[in-house]
Amino acid sequence: MVPLSDREREEAARLLNSALGGEIQDLAAQAGIEDIAINPDGRAFVYDSAGKRRLETRFDADRRSQIVTLAARFAGVVAEGRGRLSFAADLPGQIRFQGGIPPRAVGGPYVVLRFLPRTVRSFQDYIDDGVAPIEGREAEVAWDDHEGVGIGLPTMDCIAAALAAKLTIAVFGETGSGKTSLLTSMVNHPAVQPDRLVILEDTPELQFPCVQDVLRLSSIGLDMSDLLRDALRCRPDRIILGEARDGVFWIFVMAQYTGHSGGLVTLHASNPADFFDRVEQMVAQAGVDPAPQRRVLMKTLQRIVWIRRRPGGGRDIVGVYRPDGYDAICGYKLARIDVPHLAYEGYGIAHQPMLWR
Repeated sequence: MVPLSDREREEAARLLNSALGGEIQDLAAQAGIEDIAINPDGRAFVYDSAGKRRLETRFDADRRSQIVTLAARFAGVVAEGRGRLSFAADLPGQIRFQGGIPPRAVGGPYVVLRFLPRTVRSFQDYIDDGVAPIEGREAEVAWDDHEGVGIGLPTMDCIAAALAAKLTIAVFGETGSGKTSLLTSMVNHPAVQPDRLVILEDTPELQFPCVQDVLRLSSIGLDMSDLLRDALRCRPDRIILGEARDGVFWIFVMAQYTGHSGGLVTLHASNPADFFDRVEQMVAQAGVDPAPQRRVLMKTLQRIVWIRRRPGGGRDIVGVYRPDGYDAICGYKLARIDVPHLAYEGYGIAHQPMLWR
């Protein structure tokens, strides 16, 4: 990295905006824009809450190369070695840049702009926008200890109750499903605001305007497992793991299991069946046999929230679940504890134990 003066950064940003052009600048000023992708063939697409659409502008190879070069200049990326192939950078206006050139990019330079949310959505926003179901139900079973927290409540109330009780919550979904946005809402929830948060991210994405006592740690230049160990020494009330990807997840689980409760984490999985498959994969990546640890995993991951993209655009918080045992034949069992009667593509109903795998 080559640090630039403020004047040099301003000039690089001006030239970059000019290269991107008016159509993208206009989109960047709009609320709700999530990503803009400029492909090696010159076509550009915008992604927002309504779905995907193609832009009128077509970007030739020279212009795409110019955008990548100017973004590298703004970020101070040295144009040698791997820096010539692809890189990521933070641009003004809460924009995350990812771009590359051949040979890493087959067919020509490419650009992806990710627009981080400019505002934090409240739980009520999720309800008002139709993302979260609003009906609840009466609990039909007497639950002990944390198992009873939030049972029978509408979806967002169920999550709020879990936050207030300092349960460990995992949010999962596919790429682009809105996991980070939901995690941001949870981090800024009134039940979390008084706590000291230690936030661990590969690249900073979470916003926390409502929280005063925050330590944000980045894995840049440091292994994430070392970063998590650092976090344990920083007196956290809650540890927030922006995205679990590998064996560091097992360290997070152990931290929650041994007294650092109330942690929040996101991970990639397409459905509840894939969720525990992914969990076991990450445990195995830590060099730990997941089979003897299943009881620990089920006891630690106290609430599991599934969010997904709608086929036609938008998102759904499908439900809130808790682990409900393990069967040697069928695998993990999950019980849905929020809305009772909403089946989602045949994935089971209500509070009845559901078998996955």
